[in-house]
Amino acid sequence: HPKFVKKKIYHVWLDKDITEEDLAKIAEGVELEDGEIHADAISYANEEDRNQVGIEIHSGRNRIVRRIFEHLGYRVTKLDRVYFAGLTRSLALSDSTRSKHASHGCFRIILKSLCLHGKNQ
Repeated sequence: HPKFVKKKIYHVWLDKDITEEDLAKIAEGVELEDGEIHADAISYANEEDRNQVGIEIHSGRNRIVRRIFEHLGYRVTKLDRVYFAGLTRSLALSDSTRSKHASHGCFRIILKSLCLHGKNQ
């Protein structure tokens, strides 16, 4: 199905700070009940607030982002898909549920992801 091969980037808020070791585990791959999954890219969305991360995946499996973090003992408190198959959510406009600082974090995630893929091509 086409949705499984489309790049998706999420801004994830967690119930606690995530360790660099757990970021590395997600990048390398974690084994879930329906098979292994790894992030194409993952990083802190904000260096001062380490409970926010940006994650890029191609998988379309059900609730995959939440399940990745739950597998490592984190609870996702908020999840925002900021990029899907070439389409970005407008980061210039913010609403009452999204802080200006978080929007800048999402923008950095997208830029970092695009730069990473540019080097690989």
